[in-house]
Amino acid sequence: MIKFQGLYCAEGAIAERVWISRETVNRILKRDRETVNVNPGKYIGLPRASTDRDGRTLVRIVHQDRFISCNALNAEWAHMSDVYVSRRTVNGQLIHMGYRARKSVVKLKLTQRHKGECLA
Repeated sequence: MIKFQGLYCAEGAIAERVWISRETVNRILKRDRETVNVNPGKYIGLPRASTDRDGRTLVRIVHQDRFISCNALNAEWAHMSDVYVSRRTVNGQLIHMGYRARKSVVKLKLTQRHKGECLA
């Protein structure tokens, strides 16, 4: 899109060529003129709860037991690297690293005997 600006095309013509709205073209070109960087700024939010080293520890735990639950994984991770985060954060980290975390589709139904043994 910036190369089209170098050809002195109108914003409307650029928008038609790249299939986005003229307002979006205007915003991107304005950002380019002001900051000389089209990419949005650095994400501002809470600091990361874990480092890259902690992430490698998480991967090592997953490789040891690939069927571990997120709650158990969270407890093990906290024990090994003093990272105290929520289960959802662990799940998000796994997804970001390319792993999948799923809930089981089929759950066993407990009979009266199973319920009694669990309570005893």
